[in-house]
Amino acid sequence: MQASYHVFDPNGAALANVREINLSPVMKVLRFFSENSDNFPANLQLSGPHGEPLLIVHKPFAFFHPKTQVRRPDGTLVGYIAKDFKLVGSRFHLLDPSGNRVGEISGDWLGWEFSITDGQGTSIAQVSKRFAGLTKEFFTTADRYAVQIHYQLPEPLRSLVIASTVTIDLVLHQSKN
Repeated sequence: MQASYHVFDPNGAALANVREINLSPVMKVLRFFSENSDNFPANLQLSGPHGEPLLIVHKPFAFFHPKTQVRRPDGTLVGYIAKDFKLVGSRFHLLDPSGNRVGEISGDWLGWEFSITDGQGTSIAQVSKRFAGLTKEFFTTADRYAVQIHYQLPEPLRSLVIASTVTIDLVLHQSKN
């Protein structure tokens, strides 16, 4: 299955689109027949409302601790979002291109509420998975998220926070089932 997301502001105006790119026919078939399709690699492009590429999110093949890369369209590395092992809940580290920790994402045990902090532990954003409605929840893989950024953020933290929702969905919630 090919991942696709639409990003809207609180009033419903389109802000961006995210779509999977460079997905081979072989990978489509493998994902369709696999019980663990969320372990497979994915490349997603975040584009602005007029189609201009803004960010590329690359999730490599991984069983336990994927380290998602976030890049600019020209290939410049913005940083990484690395899943950490945690028995209860979810935790991701936001890393700059050199691998230095610039923030953290901590999620509840259901994987529906996530707090994002900067390197000093200050809350900078919140990501919440929302109920999409009975029909969508039971018959599709559609998920809805709300993202609230509390402050104007410096780079690379801003781009990593923007890419975090896609990464959370890819790593924790995306599967054909």
